[in-house]
Amino acid sequence: MADLEKELLAKESIDAIRRIMGHYGCWFAECERQFGLDQALDMEEEAGNRFFAIALARMAKALGFESKRDGLDIVSELDAEQLK
Repeated sequence: MADLEKELLAKESIDAIRRIMGHYGCWFAECERQFGLDQALDMEEEAGNRFFAIALARMAKALGFESKRDGLDIVSELDAEQLK
């Protein structure tokens, strides 16, 4: 993949993450309003766990590498510096 393509993909990935974070914030605020904080936190834990695995697997596919274990291998193989 050419450097320009990688840069565009990185910018698009960051934009997608920002959009997801905005959507998440609105979703969580509405869950809290409708169900209260404790239930909203329970809902977030379940939804977050499902989304995390799906998002990592999709990111791996978009960036051109294989992911196993629902994307969790991507994070487990990073060193401390990469996680900062």
